[in-house]
Amino acid sequence: EDPACALLPINRMNLQGTIEGQTSHLEFSVSSNENIQYYTLERSADGKNYEPVKILNSNNKKGLVSYLTDDNLLLFEGSKVYYRIKLMRSDGSIRYSEPLLLNIRLDKTNGFSISPNPVSTKMQVIISSEKNQMGVVKIFNALGSLMEMKRIFLVPGNNIIGFEGFGTWSSGIYPVQVFVGEQQFA
Repeated sequence: EDPACALLPINRMNLQGTIEGQTSHLEFSVSSNENIQYYTLERSADGKNYEPVKILNSNNKKGLVSYLTDDNLLLFEGSKVYYRIKLMRSDGSIRYSEPLLLNIRLDKTNGFSISPNPVSTKMQVIISSEKNQMGVVKIFNALGSLMEMKRIFLVPGNNIIGFEGFGTWSSGIYPVQVFVGEQQFA
């Protein structure tokens, strides 16, 4: 036997998660946590192009270990979100978990929902559509003046439209109107 020769740990990973409101709650377990530098949580809208969300340092415990983390979906646009875990070993080698697909569900309230509510600096309007069609989102001030408007192309499923810049607006109530095809919601 050659003492310089050794078997690498298998590092089996299991990734699970749920979405509650605008937050993904994720748990992943690793069968061999030894010799791991860190884990990177990665997110994708299409299951192909992933971007890093956060880095989790290894806790250096031996054997089967579980990790918990959350991801804020406030500015994520899409009705499906894919996650995977990138494992970085101490020797520089990399391994990926199988992807996890989570569907973002729309809590229907008058045809659309706003998150967060109340709004501080940014928000998302989530609109459900049964088909490809045009839509419009209008935001008014208390006097009825149009403050912002976005024309959007809606696809079947949940459509998430992001708005920013509310930090410069005066505090108050701003009615929102959503037009989906021939339907109007307020």
